[in-house]
Amino acid sequence: MKERNLNLDLIRCLAIFSVFSIHFISHSGFYELEMTGFKSFIIIFFRILFMICVPLFLLLTGYLMNKKSLNKKYYFGIVKVIFIFLCAKLFYLIVDGFYFHEIDRPSTILLHIFSYSNSVYNDYSWYVNMYFGLFALIPFLNLIYNNLKTKKHKQILLATLILLTLLPTLNFKQLTIFPNWWVNIYPLTYYFTGAYIKEFGFNIKKSYTLLILFLTIFLNSICYFILFYNKQILFMSFNEYYGLVTFIIAIFMFGFILNLNLSRLSQNLKNIVIEISKLSFGMYLFSFIVDKVLYDKFINIVKNINDRLIYYFLVIPTIFLLTFCLSYIFNFIYNKFIQPKIAKLTNK
Repeated sequence: MKERNLNLDLIRCLAIFSVFSIHFISHSGFYELEMTGFKSFIIIFFRILFMICVPLFLLLTGYLMNKKSLNKKYYFGIVKVIFIFLCAKLFYLIVDGFYFHEIDRPSTILLHIFSYSNSVYNDYSWYVNMYFGLFALIPFLNLIYNNLKTKKHKQILLATLILLTLLPTLNFKQLTIFPNWWVNIYPLTYYFTGAYIKEFGFNIKKSYTLLILFLTIFLNSICYFILFYNKQILFMSFNEYYGLVTFIIAIFMFGFILNLNLSRLSQNLKNIVIEISKLSFGMYLFSFIVDKVLYDKFINIVKNINDRLIYYFLVIPTIFLLTFCLSYIFNFIYNKFIQPKIAKLTNK
């Protein structure tokens, strides 16, 4: 059996941690505050940093799946994603029905289940909505990438995608300097970038990588703080998941962790990192209902938005623990009862 790359597991752990942190900033009402003082600057800084959550997952997908090909075994790989997704939906419906009493008719159940991008039932499953399509395309994307004969050709592919999906986020208001029609295919840019890093590595010294990371986030935070001083913050597209600045931060964070020497970590710590990594997808999906219940209590207990930041160190570990347990339970059910049947089907 191929040995796990602990660096990739650590990247996935950071990604799920960043997801929970981004949601904390959003659910705690910090976007409603006017940007004044050091606390506001800290919130801006970490919001910019934690936006790497989705990009890291997409880079990992490209890094790990760039050799997948058209075969039955590959397509059966989506079964676990669908199973965990439906379990999260079912758990969501049960808690929502008993706790929030929002399940009032059968059509509401259908709206919950098929709410990938519904603004009313925005239960974080937009990522699954995107991933289904990406999963279906991966064998064909690999044919494109792996049939490019030279490093230069692959660099031209990346440059083309950056031009089409990332540079348009630098457009200012109605000034369409860069054509922006293709922005929504930004997952392909991350996917191919992950594949490129897998093939050619990330060959920048860790000290330089860390410096570039800090300066990019710090200078960006200063610009935001000046621009929105005494105003509610309005984030620009270049700092969203599909934004050029977020892309730069995600690439350098990915490369920095990828090049870390983790051999000195204790075996217990390694096991924890691996387990969180394995359960991260379920943790992400189950976090919606955990967030909904927890933040409903939290914002009613801590009324003042300015007082909520310090509770980050209580709220995030709580969400981590609860979602870990839920994901563990349903992953166990899948591995125990469903995975063996899938293995038989794929081996026929």
